[in-house]
Amino acid sequence: MARKARNGIVYPYKVERKKKLADGTIKAYPSFEFKIDGKTYSCKKYADANRRLTELLQERAKFGSTSNTSVTLGAYAEQWLERRQRDADPKTFANYRTIVRKHLRPYHSQKMSNLNAAVCDRIVNGLTVAKTIDGKKMHVKASLSLRRQTHTTLNQICNAAVADRILPTNPMGGVPTPKDKDISLADERKNEAHERTAFTDDEAKRILQAANELGIRNGAREWFRLCTGMRPGEILGASLQDLELTTTANGIPYGEYTVNWKLEELKKEHGCGEPDRKGVYPCGYKRGAACPQWRWRIPDGFDMIELQGRWCLTPPKSKRGRKVPIIPALAQTLEAYLVDTAEIPNPHGLLFRHDDGSPIEPEEDIEQFRRLLEAAGVPNAKHRSRHETRHTVVTILMSMGVDVGLVEEIVGHSSRLMVEHYRHAGLKERLAAMETMNSALDLKQIEQKGVVNAA
Repeated sequence: MARKARNGIVYPYKVERKKKLADGTIKAYPSFEFKIDGKTYSCKKYADANRRLTELLQERAKFGSTSNTSVTLGAYAEQWLERRQRDADPKTFANYRTIVRKHLRPYHSQKMSNLNAAVCDRIVNGLTVAKTIDGKKMHVKASLSLRRQTHTTLNQICNAAVADRILPTNPMGGVPTPKDKDISLADERKNEAHERTAFTDDEAKRILQAANELGIRNGAREWFRLCTGMRPGEILGASLQDLELTTTANGIPYGEYTVNWKLEELKKEHGCGEPDRKGVYPCGYKRGAACPQWRWRIPDGFDMIELQGRWCLTPPKSKRGRKVPIIPALAQTLEAYLVDTAEIPNPHGLLFRHDDGSPIEPEEDIEQFRRLLEAAGVPNAKHRSRHETRHTVVTILMSMGVDVGLVEEIVGHSSRLMVEHYRHAGLKERLAAMETMNSALDLKQIEQKGVVNAA
């Protein structure tokens, strides 16, 4: 049966399939079919087949290929996850995985070919989460942050589908990034933003004074936190070999810390094979960490150092090799700390660690930090964040007239990566910038007590 005319024009052709029924009679089922790019399409009526053929030919003429109508969002998203695992940061991949397997699950049966801007908009802005309110489990509108993450994830999935010729164009191009206009949610975010702010100069002084009362082993970490503006993970993953302390000709201590690592919790996955239909792996365990052949869930070529259990050292959020000045007051405290901890085991080469040499976990660090805030009389201490010390350092430096680019280079702010690439201040300039904190917080009066306590 001809499928093309001699002039090369494709047209639908009639096909009649016969089926023998239970009573012995034979019934014919006619249809009209055509073939494009190796795939056969079928319709009951010639008019429907001809219309579909015209649409596909126009699609191929415009985009170079026809879309694959059989692939579902769930199946393709799993393929996309498998590829992203090879190159995405572990924490980023974990977020992608949660979005795909939890929040996009209701739409897994949705065909990719049926995705358009309207459908994608309903997926993103119609997202709900389960919450228990007054003892009742309810589905409420997802937070702005979650909807934005879903928007980003779905956009990347659709971009990949375009590259794989599953979709002719990305339907997410017509879906704007969510901007919540709900007043109650806006107020909630304002409160969250208010909670994560900078400590005042007076509060910062009281925090350092309270840190002295903790003893040198715990107090030094709090001094390091407030006098460097480093991220919490970078502090807990600080390497002793990256710390350099020296003195001036006048005997004044100072130094520099090079940020190369952060402490991060990494997930483990099964290495024994794929699960069966019931989700049971060949090893018989559900958790990846329990598998005798477990492996880290990390991208190919990911740089990491195993520490203990699930804790590892991984590259920092901003570029490696960021130089953070150690001002004299902090240098003096660190010198006393290093003397006091010289006999403590240090199998992982960490600057801050437990007495047995194991890393300090974030939950423990947060708890101690908030107890410190309570001791210092800081309001709402139980809800304050360690990240606020970064805000504090930036606020103090900016208020003292330090160049914006230099501030961003010191703290390694992710929104100013271009500044880090193109502006390279020397140690003397960075140190001079950080020394403005001496006058802002009157550290000389506090540091003397700290060294006395350290002894």
